[in-house]
Amino acid sequence: MREDAPLSRVGELLRHTYDRTPRPLFWTVVGGAISVALAVAIPLGALILFHEGPWTGFAWDLLVRLPFALVCIALFRIAVRAARTGERKVQSTFAVLLVLFALLTGLVWLKFVRQASSLVHVRQLPGDKVRAVAVACHETNDPLLIQMITADLREAEWYSPDAHGWAPYAALTLRLADGHREQYHLTQELAEDRLVIRLAVGDAGLAAVPHLAGSLEHASLLQVAGLPRYDKRGTYRAIFRRSVCK
Repeated sequence: MREDAPLSRVGELLRHTYDRTPRPLFWTVVGGAISVALAVAIPLGALILFHEGPWTGFAWDLLVRLPFALVCIALFRIAVRAARTGERKVQSTFAVLLVLFALLTGLVWLKFVRQASSLVHVRQLPGDKVRAVAVACHETNDPLLIQMITADLREAEWYSPDAHGWAPYAALTLRLADGHREQYHLTQELAEDRLVIRLAVGDAGLAAVPHLAGSLEHASLLQVAGLPRYDKRGTYRAIFRRSVCK
């Protein structure tokens, strides 16, 4: 009987809340909760079933940030409704919550948006306007080699595992016809035979470029070698240090 008492009190509290809550607001909350659950469950289920492909990291990063945006939208709608009904106490409370959560949502989405915009910029790189490509102290101005490198850069893919310790290792600089320079950073290791670069604008995230290592090797801008793993479980492919003048 003692164990049933808390359950009955919870049931009474829920019924009391249900009776006092206006029906439109109640069904709005229920509908919003179901929408958030579906918005999270459907992409999550799809990623579990189809977990391979270059855009899986993009989908995961988007899924993690999506609830923040949905909650922010829900708070905004409640604040607007309170303003229309003249409920000043509710209006001020939800206005404060909305501002705080909007700031949190902006911080969560900032890097995602910067990484997406930087990736779009790389994929639209005008190869005919690039006059030289340099990796650290090595440079080439051969038009055919430059076309090969820029074509590979336009195939850049979303890459997200910052927690694995990917760090800038060698500067990749593009010199354009108008004198403008764009700089990226090659990371030391290769992920699944794709060279990983840190995008140009600040901490704008990472991108993996499938064939860039081969084109840079062909242009004699760097050398990629098989090196022993620290855990002694074989080898991994990485940029050879002496090939980038460090």
